[in-house]
Amino acid sequence: MPRLPSICRHRVGWVGLLLAATANFAVAEEPVVAPAARHQQGNAQSVAFSPDGRLVAAGFGGPVVTRDKQRVKQGRIVVWEAATGKLVHQVEAYGDVVGLQFASDGRSCLVSRVYTPGDSVDDNVSRLIPIGDGEETRLSFGRMSYLATLSPTSGQFAIVKGRDIAQVFDSLAADEMMGEVHELSIVDSYSASALAFASDGKTFAAVHGRLEPILRKDGTLALRARAIRNDVLTLFETTTWSVQDSVVNEELLDCTALAVSRDARWIATGHPGGIARVWDGRTLQKKEEMNLQAETAVLPRFAPDGKRLALLTQPSGGLTWRRSQTPSGFTFERQWNQTPCELALYEAKEFQLQRTFRLEDAAFATYHANRPRASLNPARLAFSPDGNSILVGCNGVTLLDAETGETIRQFDLPHEAP
Repeated sequence: MPRLPSICRHRVGWVGLLLAATANFAVAEEPVVAPAARHQQGNAQSVAFSPDGRLVAAGFGGPVVTRDKQRVKQGRIVVWEAATGKLVHQVEAYGDVVGLQFASDGRSCLVSRVYTPGDSVDDNVSRLIPIGDGEETRLSFGRMSYLATLSPTSGQFAIVKGRDIAQVFDSLAADEMMGEVHELSIVDSYSASALAFASDGKTFAAVHGRLEPILRKDGTLALRARAIRNDVLTLFETTTWSVQDSVVNEELLDCTALAVSRDARWIATGHPGGIARVWDGRTLQKKEEMNLQAETAVLPRFAPDGKRLALLTQPSGGLTWRRSQTPSGFTFERQWNQTPCELALYEAKEFQLQRTFRLEDAAFATYHANRPRASLNPARLAFSPDGNSILVGCNGVTLLDAETGETIRQFDLPHEAP
């Protein structure tokens, strides 16, 4: 018999303390369990729905292996028809596919990869893959270039480059990307750690760093150095790219994922330790805190109409390393995580818990010895455009009914690689 959901929630203020004390007892329903099922691959690292709901996509990371003097990439990006499961397109991939998103016209996918092959080399990139024939476009390459997102309603594209919070292009067309760019910054700001557009495309949000003076032990200030603290949340209006509001809050320091509701009424942040926080889009003050009682990061996603919030815990199985008497001086081991993940649905007004799903085959592999934070909280959850179904990177790739938790369809990799 499945256990009761172990999800706590906390409100701000003394009334919230009373509600939090009784929250566990108010949830009577047991979680819907999605048992493990047979599939042909590991669980997807990232998933996405096309804007019209016709296609779904999934990103499977992997290493690069040398065979007969050829470098074989063992990951893939795969696209299927949502209604039939028919394969539409697939391309090679490698590293950790931490982001996957369809462009607003549905004709291409943004793929964001983290990969560190060694010697402190960052082979990180965001690229645009056409669905069907055509050439892919490498949008950016560099240490932070995996932090990228597309507007769901236009051709606008945001990416972290340099010390700006982000750089925004009005079009994905290669010739236009060489032209004017919106370089987003505020006083003493530094590059973002999480980016998101609202689903109506009118608001852009970033959790980003700020530079602050370094105080020495003797009480004097360091003159030529400043510390970076990633504890700022800033909202931008996407017509003029002016700042709507900005707040500094230490509870943003460990944020690894960001979601914005349709009208920017609410902003949700995902954190390690099973924590998610909801912020009031009008005041940027914390509204709610949810604790999913997990040791993993939490990925938040709002339904397209902004009426529901989904939270997914992220159990991962990654590479670890230790020094040893080997030619390289290191030994690598994979630690498998057999923990199920929790998918919790809340109504997005008072954020009452509506339903909990437990996905038994949930862990995903990472391909970094050091497991960077971005690799531990990839985009493994997506709502359908109508909000009636949820795509998750569990049991391979699974489409769930958002109301009942029943499996609508399971998508499998083809046997033949691209």
